[in-house]
Amino acid sequence: PRSEGILAAYMNPTSAVGQVAMTSLAGEIEAERGNLDKAIKLLSEAVELEMNLVYQEPSAWHYPVRHALGAVLLQAGKAAEAEVVYRADLEKHRVNGWSLFGLYQSLIDQGEVKKAKKVRSKFEDVWQHADVALTASRF
Repeated sequence: PRSEGILAAYMNPTSAVGQVAMTSLAGEIEAERGNLDKAIKLLSEAVELEMNLVYQEPSAWHYPVRHALGAVLLQAGKAAEAEVVYRADLEKHRVNGWSLFGLYQSLIDQGEVKKAKKVRSKFEDVWQHADVALTASRF
C-alpha cells in the first residue's frame, strides 16, 4: 500500500499527456496550413506542457515537441529563436541527432558558418550509423 502512493506520485495523468498531444497536433496543423505565428504559439504551449510532465522511464510523451517548434521557427525565418529551442533540448538530451541537425540549420540560417561546422561535425559523429538522412528536425 505504501509503495502505491509513491508510484502514483511519479505517474502522469492521462489528461496531462493528452494535452501535450492535442496542443502539439493543433500546432502542427496550423503549420501545415501556413499559419506559422499561430503554430509557434501552440507548439510553445505544448513544450511547456511537456516540460510539466513528471519524469518517468519510459517518457510519458515520446515525441520531443521542441523538434517541431524549432522546425516551424526555422520555417518562419526565426533562426535565432530556433537556436535557443534546440540548445534547450540539447541540455536535456546532449547527443540528440535531431536537435543537433536543427541547431546546425539554425546556425547556417544566421550566417554562423564556423559554429555550424562544429555542430555539423558532432551531428555526423552521432548520426553515423543512422539509416535515414535528415532534412529537418522533425518527421
